[in-house]
Amino acid sequence: MRFGFYHALTLGLLLISPSLHAGDCDDDPTITPFVRALQADPKNLDDMYNLAIAYYKRVTSADPSQPDPCLDNAISSMRHFVKAAAGTNVPDKTLADGYGVLGILEFQFKGEASDGLGDFQKALKYRSDDKDSTFGAALAEMKLGNNKEASDYFKKTILLDPDNVTAHYNYATSLNTIDGDHPTPAQSAELKSAFEGTASAGRGNASANKDILLVTYNRLADLYAKSDEVPKAIDVLNRAIALEPNDYNAHFQLGLMYHLDKNYLKMVEEYEKAIQIEPNAEDARYNLAAAYTLQEEYAKAYEQFAYITDNINKGNSEVLALQAQTLDKAIDELKSAGTAAFTAEDYFTAKTNFEEVLKLDPRDKTAEKYLDDANKQIESKFAEYVKTADKFAARGKKTDAAEYYDKALSLKPDDEDIKKKSKKLGADISLLVNRYINDGDAAAARGDNFTAEDFYNRADQFKQGKTRAEAHLKKLGDKFKGDFQKKMRAGKNALSNDSLAAARTAFKAALVIKPGDREASAGLVAANTKIEDKIKRLTAQASSASGKAEQTRLYNKILALDPNNQDAGDHIKSLTGTEAKAKVNADQIKALYYQGVDYYVNNNIKQAIATWEKLLVLDPGHEDAIKNIARAKTKLNALAQLSNS
Repeated sequence: MRFGFYHALTLGLLLISPSLHAGDCDDDPTITPFVRALQADPKNLDDMYNLAIAYYKRVTSADPSQPDPCLDNAISSMRHFVKAAAGTNVPDKTLADGYGVLGILEFQFKGEASDGLGDFQKALKYRSDDKDSTFGAALAEMKLGNNKEASDYFKKTILLDPDNVTAHYNYATSLNTIDGDHPTPAQSAELKSAFEGTASAGRGNASANKDILLVTYNRLADLYAKSDEVPKAIDVLNRAIALEPNDYNAHFQLGLMYHLDKNYLKMVEEYEKAIQIEPNAEDARYNLAAAYTLQEEYAKAYEQFAYITDNINKGNSEVLALQAQTLDKAIDELKSAGTAAFTAEDYFTAKTNFEEVLKLDPRDKTAEKYLDDANKQIESKFAEYVKTADKFAARGKKTDAAEYYDKALSLKPDDEDIKKKSKKLGADISLLVNRYINDGDAAAARGDNFTAEDFYNRADQFKQGKTRAEAHLKKLGDKFKGDFQKKMRAGKNALSNDSLAAARTAFKAALVIKPGDREASAGLVAANTKIEDKIKRLTAQASSASGKAEQTRLYNKILALDPNNQDAGDHIKSLTGTEAKAKVNADQIKALYYQGVDYYVNNNIKQAIATWEKLLVLDPGHEDAIKNIARAKTKLNALAQLSNS
């Protein structure tokens, strides 16, 4: 006699492809036989029950978008049954089932939470361990806003039905509502346990429980972070992303967790993914800009701040201030890269960098001058290389001609005429490859590894030289590797000894040798993070210090960590009446560097070297100056050989 109605409750509305429509309830062939049977024997309890269940089946099978005339019949017939069955020999289990059906009909189909709750509670009086009526009571209490009572029912449901994912989830959410914004440690632990139970129950069928699991994983990450369980937070957020790769919140939170875990490169990756999903997410862009700043990729940081002030929050004074501070550093970064390319005679790259500077600040006279120099060099060298190549071609010196056509194309990669000339030449490229590799070997023998790398890379662009060039690059890489590891050891030792400025210098030097290295980048971020934290502490101490001498000492400590710190420099000048020595040195270093570049641009190679060597007295770790000196000496040697030939 019992009808298994419980699936309807566990699954919510039991929807199947409806074949019945409103208005045909009285003519339903599954119902009319029981109506006739009761007309013949109105007190037959079996027929009462079967009629009620037939109506129930009809309700759960009908189109939910249509009003169903059988709903009231289903409710009234089941109420008639339970009233008539009370005090008879009808089993308690059957009465529990009857009240359970009423609870479903009232709560899920009629929308009467209070009436449904009453029916579920009556069902539990007949059968206290009925997991489905317990669950129904929990849902009804939640609908009524009785979160404490709901949580008690959900907790009992979980004991009766450990695999009920929805019960686990609603238990956790009801606890969260009860505890409010400031839960006690015990409440937080209980809430964490509840969400962990949800995750455990849901993983068995992750795809079906996707929506619940996504919310659960994000909520657990927040709870783990608050209890300093960062690895657990990272784990659940990665689980969320595995379920839904475009979950913005998971990527954003994961960025925060990787920051706490000091995995700074992963942090950047997650913020980058977050803004791809939600381009106008201000917090993600702000954090990404901060991360780029710690990596000293100031142009990228400026781009993020500018996006915020241009597209998201134009009046954000904090971001505008940071944008202005980052602009100067971004310009210095690009100018440094441009001048380094200039001394390597990579005029095309130099031009690109100076053009980027002028996009940021169209009034930058230095970039304007260097861009003009780069364009002049490109035109002059291009014409010179083409003229030389043409002469060699006319004399049948194909390898020499091929080299100079190749040089011309390095300045203007898209020049179709030169491409045609080079192709028509029909030179034996293997001979040109040999020349590049020999030149690279000669530079390596002089200790100018950067120039050697340039020659090997030029050989590597031709398929005829790829194998040999890559073998030489690997050999050169082993030399670099020793220098790289030496810098990395120095950086790590300095970092562990809290010699933060030295650590920063060492990691930056390592990145010059091996650009983009993840470990070196992470080391630089770690050093800059500690520097940033220390500057904050020193600033607080200086602002509360008594006496000019103590304040001056503290601000000088800040400038030792960051010579360009504007705030500390202004305070020193205000306290002493003069510029801080660290700031003077920083300005002098910058001036000497660009003075050396000017000498180099004007072919005053010896003066350029002398100027950069003077710079190295003030800053022995200035990698651009070190690299430029090596390249300049190579150029001097080449010029000397030409004059002697």
